[in-house]
Amino acid sequence: IVKTTNLESGEVLRNIPLDFLDVLCFFGFGDIGELQGNDEEITGLVDILDKNPVIPTINPTSVVLSARKNKKKYLLNLNEIGIPAPETRLAFSLESAEEIGCEFIGKYGGFVVKPVNGYGGYLIDKFPGGDSNVLDKILSEQGEILVQQYVDDIHEFGERSVYIVDGKIEYTVLKK
Repeated sequence: IVKTTNLESGEVLRNIPLDFLDVLCFFGFGDIGELQGNDEEITGLVDILDKNPVIPTINPTSVVLSARKNKKKYLLNLNEIGIPAPETRLAFSLESAEEIGCEFIGKYGGFVVKPVNGYGGYLIDKFPGGDSNVLDKILSEQGEILVQQYVDDIHEFGERSVYIVDGKIEYTVLKK
């Protein structure tokens, strides 16, 4: 754990041993630049905490670890569990991404590409009209890429994050 925050005061605590803390709550893992360079290390730290719980955590380490390992691959299964979502597929090569993209252009008029590991709009691009270098960058960094149906309403009105607790949808948040 590189950085912790005192939730009462907002003070950033640095280089604090875990046994100093009363409880640990995973909020985020830094900006996307920090995440990209340290993804394995961050996931490894969560794995250690999951196997050897030296401190209570507010959000279960097993859930955080699953999210760290699976990244945004949950998008592939949302429709199967009854949550309406744009059609999404995983590609492991430029050829496969382009093939899926051509299919989605025929079906939906367009598609977006997203890295499996990222957030905040990092390397998301819309096609047709996007930059094919984005596909190359994502594939070279991560070895896989999400190709997703373009939905004009999401661009205009935003999208919802769904929060599921114990297998039950608890609430949603509109993100724009």
